[in-house]
Amino acid sequence: MDEIFRGENVYFGGFAEMEGSWGAVRQDELEAHYALRAPGNDPRHVLAQVARMKDVSKAGEERVNGAAAVHYKGTLDQKTVTLRMAKGMREKIDQLRELAGEVAVDAEVWIDAEGRIVRTRLDWPLGAASVRATMNLAKHGLAVEAAAPDKADIVPLPTLGGPLPG
Repeated sequence: MDEIFRGENVYFGGFAEMEGSWGAVRQDELEAHYALRAPGNDPRHVLAQVARMKDVSKAGEERVNGAAAVHYKGTLDQKTVTLRMAKGMREKIDQLRELAGEVAVDAEVWIDAEGRIVRTRLDWPLGAASVRATMNLAKHGLAVEAAAPDKADIVPLPTLGGPLPG
C-alpha cells in the first residue's frame, strides 16, 4: 500500500483491485480501527498521543539511529488511547475496561540533543494479545515532496479501515 499525505487528503494506492487508481480520504475523517494504530498511519497522531503522556520519568540515555537521545517513559490513559478511534473499537476497549479495570498503555519517547523526537513506542501488555507500536523519525528538517495523484486517477472514499491504513 502506498500513501501520500497532501493538503487535507490522504491518497491510498497500490491495491491490485484498484487497477492504478488512488483512493482519497480527508485526513480529518480517518479513524483508527485497531489498538495503537494511527488513523491512516499518520505520524502526527502518535506525536499528539505521546504529548499527553502522564507520570513521565527519565529512563536514561541511549543511542537511537546513532545519535544520543534521552529516553522517557510514561503512560497513556484510555481517553488518549482511543483518540480518533472508530466507535466499534472504542466500545470493545470500554468493555475490556469494565472487565479488567483502567486501560493504561505504556508510552516511551526518545528525544535527541536538539529537542527532536527520534523514536516513540506504545506498548499495551495484554498477555498473548499484547500490542506494541514503534515509530522512528529521522532526517528532521528536510523537505518532503509528494505530488498528489492525477485527478483522473482518484476515487473518493467515504472512509477507510483495515489493518494496513490503521
